[in-house]
Amino acid sequence: MKTHYRYDQKEESMVERVLIMGFGWGRGVRNYKDLLSIHNQTRAMQEFMIMIYRDLTSKDPKPSPQEMKEAIKPYLDWISGIKAQDKLIEQPKRWDLAGRVIRRGKTSNDISIGPFTNGRESIGGLIHIRSKDYDEAVGIAEGCPLIEYGAVVEVRMANPTD
Repeated sequence: MKTHYRYDQKEESMVERVLIMGFGWGRGVRNYKDLLSIHNQTRAMQEFMIMIYRDLTSKDPKPSPQEMKEAIKPYLDWISGIKAQDKLIEQPKRWDLAGRVIRRGKTSNDISIGPFTNGRESIGGLIHIRSKDYDEAVGIAEGCPLIEYGAVVEVRMANPTD
C-alpha cells in the first residue's frame, strides 16, 4: 500500500518522502521539486581535490608553526564557507606527518619515512570539493589562507567513472 503526500500539486510516494527527509535534511528541501533541483545541481558538478603542500621539515619551514597558529581561524572559516555553499564533499581530516613513500628500487621497493615529495614540500592538507568546473574550483582554492604564509595549493579534477 502506497501512502501519498501532496506538495505543490505533486504527488510523492512514501519512498520519495523518505529520500527528501534523508537527503534534504539541512539543505532546505521542503518538497520533491527542491530535492530534484539539488539532485540536478549536484549531478552537474565535478569532484575536485584541493591539495595543500607545506614545508614540514626544513629549519625555517613555511608556514612557520607561529604562522600556522595564526592561520587556523581563517582556515577553519574558509572550510566553513565551502561547506555553507554545499561544495564540501567530505570534512577535512588531520593526517600524521610520518607517512611512507614507496619507490621501486633495483632489487626491491625502497620505503622511506615521511611523505616528502621533492625535499621540503609535502602534502599538508586534502580538501574534497564539488564544483561546476576548474575555474570555480581554482576560485575556491585561491581562498586558502595558507597561501599567504607560503603554502602551495594544487587543484585536481577527478576523472568521471561513468
